[in-house]
Amino acid sequence: MAALVSHPRTYKVNDTRMIRLSKPFTEFLNILILTALLITADWSCFNSQTFVFHALIFESTRAKAYLFLASYVAMTAAVAILLLIRRIAWVAFLVTLLFVLVNVTYSKVNGAPFSVLDLETFYRNWGLTSQAVSMYWGAIIRQLATAIAVYGTLFALSRKFLRPISIHWIVVACLALGGGVAHTIRTAGSHVKAFPQYVEPAYVIFYDALFSAYSGPRDQPYFVPREAPRCQHLIFVMDESVRGDLLEINGYPEHNTPYLKTIQKYYLNYGVASSFTNSSLSSNESLMAGLAMDELPDVKQKTRHGPQVFDYAKQAVRQVYFIWGQDKYEGRQKRVNAQVKILRAEFPALKTYQQDRAIIDYLDKITAAGDTSFTWVNKWGCHFDYEADYPPEQTHRTPVFKSAKPVRTEMLNSYFNCLEWAVDGFLQELLSRLEGRDVVIVYTSDHGQSIMEKGVPGTHNRTFDISASQASVPVLVFGTNAHTRQLLALWFRAESAGRVSAEQIFPTLLWILGYGDDEVNSRYPRSLFDHLPDRPRVFLSGDIWALSAPYVRNIFRLPDPPDRAAGVP
Repeated sequence: MAALVSHPRTYKVNDTRMIRLSKPFTEFLNILILTALLITADWSCFNSQTFVFHALIFESTRAKAYLFLASYVAMTAAVAILLLIRRIAWVAFLVTLLFVLVNVTYSKVNGAPFSVLDLETFYRNWGLTSQAVSMYWGAIIRQLATAIAVYGTLFALSRKFLRPISIHWIVVACLALGGGVAHTIRTAGSHVKAFPQYVEPAYVIFYDALFSAYSGPRDQPYFVPREAPRCQHLIFVMDESVRGDLLEINGYPEHNTPYLKTIQKYYLNYGVASSFTNSSLSSNESLMAGLAMDELPDVKQKTRHGPQVFDYAKQAVRQVYFIWGQDKYEGRQKRVNAQVKILRAEFPALKTYQQDRAIIDYLDKITAAGDTSFTWVNKWGCHFDYEADYPPEQTHRTPVFKSAKPVRTEMLNSYFNCLEWAVDGFLQELLSRLEGRDVVIVYTSDHGQSIMEKGVPGTHNRTFDISASQASVPVLVFGTNAHTRQLLALWFRAESAGRVSAEQIFPTLLWILGYGDDEVNSRYPRSLFDHLPDRPRVFLSGDIWALSAPYVRNIFRLPDPPDRAAGVP
């Protein structure tokens, strides 16, 4: 006591130093508390624990698992720091809340968080945002409300009970975030998606901008035609979201292709085929460039620099067309060597179910001309939501899907109504309009559809643990006069039905355009008219270029038919 009394200033100075020394420790303690709360919320409410534990348990050595977990904690701590710096707390909260909501939405719909593939799909289909929200709103509203309530409450409690920290901690946050991202990419195996939900979309956007695919000039065609085209007009139709094993003509017990059923002997049906991928963008890119299944993923970016079917067609016929029947995505004009027609740009007032019929008008005019031609068509098809894809008077099955809680029976009814209108009805009108002309039509779809498999309402575009239904597509070939139908019958190999994948279509188009078998087979897979061995078929899910997102090579097996009575599995 005597020492304290005799040296009051010294005690005061020492006490002040003690207080100053404890402030960083107190701030560090607050960061730890908020980090623990954020991790708890992320794993319990925001759906990322599956990907975290899968990366830890199944795809890592013990050392990598520890590094990965440390990276995950570091990135979450960086978010905690930003939320505790008073000057930027609200901005950090609103931005990370947006990221959480994006991931919660995608996790609920697709069974996986937001990825680079989803970002590219959004860029390409931004005009469908309102339809996507309308279709899935009933499925995601509860999760969105829970996420807002949990994260909002956590932020409010942190502001009330945890002291703000110094702005200098932002340096630590940047180091933790940068180091965490780098280590996660290096240690998480294919599950690069296993980020804290608060930061993953930021990483996706940044990585997509930094590591975009090749966009330079394409290679010139590797060879020239040997003879004249085998028909005057060749049309390739890439439909949208048509699942091959659910068509009546392929054995499914539903009367959804009545016209095609009655004319079965007049066209070639290769049964249920496998698409390149379960994504529209990558399936189209792969088929345009003649990719082989063995080349998936396309690490050499052949889809980006190799010659496309349009380049070969330019050497073989006088007119080459590309008809885009979906949204207003103008960027495709820069990627194809053809006369481009964007349906939405020319007819913005068309209802979605009218767009495919407008395509028939184009094809009628093209094939009525005397020139030789090749035309690539991307239809609207059976894109979600299905109720917008056919006119109300074509509702032959009820009840239909009405954007409430997804029920398999209702989704199937809507989907079958769509198939009857957009596939059977479209082909009936197209074939009747072109009958008598020298035209060959090759028809398939970009990918299939999942209809509430495993309780997940997302129809395609998933990466992990997916059903082959997302790659189940039809492959049909039509002739529109007696001569072309006779030739197709001679070229058909019945044993190939059930062995076909999307890789057969590109060489088939080249062969019909007059290119030689030997040259085509030296660069590309076998055509539909070649002998096809009975071997496993594969399709890719995820990032086709393996640049910035995970991918999986999936074995294609015929999916089990959906049970109408199952409701929500």
